[in-house]
Amino acid sequence: MHEFHFTGLKIKYIYRSFTGQVTLKKLQSHQYASKLGYMSHVRFIDMIRANLSTEFTWLSMVRDPVERFISRFRYRRRQWPAVIRQKRQHGAEFAHRWRNMTLNECLDSGKSADRFNDEVECGLENGDYYEPSPIVYFCGIEAYCSIHGSKEALKQAYDNIERHFTVIGVLEHLKLSLNVFEKKAANFVSGIEKIEIPHKKESLGPIYVSLQNRIMLRRKFELEFELYQYLVARLFYQAKRLTD
Repeated sequence: MHEFHFTGLKIKYIYRSFTGQVTLKKLQSHQYASKLGYMSHVRFIDMIRANLSTEFTWLSMVRDPVERFISRFRYRRRQWPAVIRQKRQHGAEFAHRWRNMTLNECLDSGKSADRFNDEVECGLENGDYYEPSPIVYFCGIEAYCSIHGSKEALKQAYDNIERHFTVIGVLEHLKLSLNVFEKKAANFVSGIEKIEIPHKKESLGPIYVSLQNRIMLRRKFELEFELYQYLVARLFYQAKRLTD
């Protein structure tokens, strides 16, 4: 458990647990329940269906789906546990090749590049189980939420967002997002708008992705882009309402 302070309000943030519903049940009975924040990649959980008496304030952030995919591709190959796992399962030569594979090489190989992965990546197609999609997290814990390209999952995500999420920021509009967070979720992030966001220097340089592959990724994440554009519009609408 970690403590952060925003304008004198002490909030305890509990980090990452994969138990989801069980963890949230524990949170509502915690002695600091009125000032608790749970920070994690957690799927939306309907409190009524989960028999939880406390309604939580849901906040989130999204980013451009293609840029998110590119970033995740690099991140996975910079995590030594993932490299070590590949080495144990497939040998040092394969692990070295996997770690140094370019995104263009991976995308050009498609399904064959994923044959030793622990998740679908460059060969992603509609109907695959794919958890790293924002649609999954907004949709919830139903099995269909994890199916890539599911319009049922997208529809449920829209419904949950409108009924339960106070603010969803957008990384590409970070300053505006912080402004809206500050005004609509002040109990949790009061003062956040004044925080200076340092520009992180990317020591590895940008990942080159061919135009053809960017177009292909845009098609792969068609539904994610639909959701993303909706969330950008929603954020700008909220910001305008706050200044009217």
